[in-house]
This record gives sequence, structure tokens and C-alpha cells, in this order.
Amino acid sequence: MGLAMIAAQRGYRTKVVVSYKSSAEKIATLRAYGAEVIVTVGGVTRDDPRHVSQIAARVAAQTP
Repeated sequence: MGLAMIAAQRGYRTKVVVSYKSSAEKIATLRAYGAEVIVTVGGVTRDDPRHVSQIAARVAAQTP
């Protein structure tokens, strides 16, 4: 949440990956700060390509 606020203040684009278990209020607040929110499944192992950290790494690698 803090990164989204600072990014909005400085005019940066932000992408945030969260589990579907995140509250609707949190997702709405991130979007209100201009963050692109990517929602993924929860309850998968860290090695699973659908895991939050795996998706975040893939998004970071693909984003200039």
C-alpha cells in the first residue's frame, strides 16, 4: 500500500500482485492510488507458476 501511495505521488506506474484472498478494500485502495492490480490464486506452493512471487517475478522481467 505504501509503495502505491509513493508511486502515485511521484507519478510512477505500479503493478501489484496479490492473492485472491486479499480484501476487496485493499484491492480497491491500491487501484485508487493508480496501481495495476493482478489477482492470482492462493494456496499453491512457492514452486507453482501461479504463486504470487512467481507471477511478480515474471511481471518484473517483462516490464521495462
